Amino acid sequence: MSIPFPPCDGQRRNFGRLICTKKATLMDGQHRLGGISEYIKETDSTLNVPFLAFHYLDEDEEIKLFDVINSKAKGIGTSLSRYLNRDNDDISGIATNLILKPESPFFSKGTLIGRRTKEKNVTLQNLYNIIKLLTKKSALANLSKERKLNIAFNSTLFN
Repeated sequence: MSIPFPPCDGQRRNFGRLICTKKATLMDGQHRLGGISEYIKETDSTLNVPFLAFHYLDEDEEIKLFDVINSKAKGIGTSLSRYLNRDNDDISGIATNLILKPESPFFSKGTLIGRRTKEKNVTLQNLYNIIKLLTKKSALANLSKERKLNIAFNSTLFN
């Protein structure tokens, strides 16, 4: 059964607040919430945090779900994580564009999910690491995401 939550506004129906007025259990992600809390305090910002809520679980159902989450569930790989974060992190965005854009030397040679094949032998995480290394503590670090991407597309390093 799906329980609606109040959306923030009519334009963003998938963004809202979950208000608990009775007992609730945080099943997983305590460390993430702690980090999010610290980030919000330090930056005085607001973050949208995706979550999954289960309504009216009895104790046995909660125990079974906890067991699945903590013993059987498999986390996503780092390449896929970089792809999902492409709009929030410049280096992830640049690496993603290097795989997806036809003008890139890595177009059709890279994989977004991290599973290599004979044809796609470069992972998004590989590109992320290279870009991070090349831009760290260099004049490139201060350039815009667009400028870094343009340099990467036209670099003889990759051709």
